[in-house]
Amino acid sequence: VRDAFYRLSELGFLRIRPQRATTITYISEQALRDARFIRTAIEVECLRAAIANITDAQIAELGALIEQQSAAVDAGEKLIFHDLDDALHRRITEIAGHPSAWSLIRDQKVHLDRIRYLSLAAGAPVALEEHKKILAAIASRDQVAAEAHMREHLSRILATFQEVRLTHSEYFEDPDR
Repeated sequence: VRDAFYRLSELGFLRIRPQRATTITYISEQALRDARFIRTAIEVECLRAAIANITDAQIAELGALIEQQSAAVDAGEKLIFHDLDDALHRRITEIAGHPSAWSLIRDQKVHLDRIRYLSLAAGAPVALEEHKKILAAIASRDQVAAEAHMREHLSRILATFQEVRLTHSEYFEDPDR
């Protein structure tokens, strides 16, 4: 338990104070911005490598993941969509030949996931459309368009942050608290 608490504190989710209560941290805009920056840097590089390596069978595989995402959106299965969203991004890192990059992304995206979970109802259909654009650019081997769509997709979390902060202010850092 001590190791798990230490790991969570290193990731910024727990505040451990000796001889005092351990508390869950509030959502930090700076942690979110840092995580988005790191994730974008890694994913864009993986996307470049994936486009150079991708086969038609792998494009079909990504298409199947997007079809499953569409079914999840239609069924209102937000958590299934979230898992399939991650599967798409993870698969791109694998196609790029850098599967270990997903571990780095996963460690960073936990800050993003706090916002994603609070916005899944509205965010899933938008993310699905963005995934379709990314896949279309990958399929046409258009690196410039694919990168632009990926950057747009991963940057949307910043606007989502502001929206979620308005509706769930109790989860966010407040300097007056």
